[in-house]
Amino acid sequence: TAKMVMDEASIHAKAQARADALAASFEKRVESLEKVHAAKEKQHKTKMKELEEGIKKAGKKSKHVMEALKRREERNYKKWDVMQKRDIESMKAAVKAIKTNDLKALEKAKGALEDSIKNMKSKNGGFLVLLELGHQFMEKDCPYCAAQCVDKCHNEGKPYVTCLTDCADAGK
Repeated sequence: TAKMVMDEASIHAKAQARADALAASFEKRVESLEKVHAAKEKQHKTKMKELEEGIKKAGKKSKHVMEALKRREERNYKKWDVMQKRDIESMKAAVKAIKTNDLKALEKAKGALEDSIKNMKSKNGGFLVLLELGHQFMEKDCPYCAAQCVDKCHNEGKPYVTCLTDCADAGK
């Protein structure tokens, strides 16, 4: 029986090490998403300044077009910003859930990421494929790829813990 206890302790330690590695991987993904968000925010501010300057210099007809472009840019950025912030928070929740072994919280974070994926698919068609290819090209992590892997694995009947460890390298 002592050997069985040692074997169980060893299995638990290995599972905990895999969970810790997965949490670290997800933390890197959160950092990557935050960097992308900051860069896009900076780009948006620059573009808005350029449009403002263009509006000041433009004639009457051009001014109207430039104002419409500015409104569209602002609207598109706000939509993207809301989705990106929600994804970052979902990934942070997933990290916390993994660290605390909270399967309910992990399920909730997974659901939020799946909703985000569904929204992107319905609005942008093949955008996820483009996103995945872009992340592969830049040799960066793709959090959506990992979420898809976990969903596919769990739909095959495997438990989330197994799926999380199996999909730890998905999207890399």
